[in-house]
Amino acid sequence: MKLYKHLASEFAESFLTGKSIRVGTLSDFRREEEHLVGIGDRFDASFERRLNFTADSSKDADIFRKLEEARIIKVDAGARVRINISDSYSEEPYPDLFLFCASETADTDFGYDAVIEISDFEAFARLLHGRMKALGLIKPEGLMGKVEYKKVNVEFLATEAWQASPFQKDLAFSENREWRIIFEPVVRPIQPRILDVAMPDGLLKRVR
Repeated sequence: MKLYKHLASEFAESFLTGKSIRVGTLSDFRREEEHLVGIGDRFDASFERRLNFTADSSKDADIFRKLEEARIIKVDAGARVRINISDSYSEEPYPDLFLFCASETADTDFGYDAVIEISDFEAFARLLHGRMKALGLIKPEGLMGKVEYKKVNVEFLATEAWQASPFQKDLAFSENREWRIIFEPVVRPIQPRILDVAMPDGLLKRVR
């Protein structure tokens, strides 16, 4: 499978030789101020709850029981409380992971001036996995997959909780047509890593 890595031209040659392969982290991509528009996403792989309801403790006992279980509110016996919440959100990020991203397209302008073609993304993933494992940075398993783009809002009182996946992003990022390789670290916290990975001839080629 052929994919494309978009990056600044100053890093292109060292990427082509395998001397400077950057592996990012979820927490790094959540820092929007450090990335180009359309790349950073503070909600990347986050649990999202939408709070939008009215409740009265005198007749909505089940709602208040759930609120107490979530440690959001405590109502004393015999007290009456009325809550009106409108379009409030809370979030809980997915545990931090190492990840490498590439795109199905070489044509979209993401704000970078260089594009590297990865002729066999599965082979590239295996090489990256082997290097990360040899350095003792990751647990044995790794995952590769295509990012799904959709808008997901979960009601606060839904009976089934939803955890955002590292392979799921908001529709606003759909032009990225992104694939990801993810690795679970041995220990946290983690930081992006620059790796030296031996690359076979023909696997990487600069196309812009």
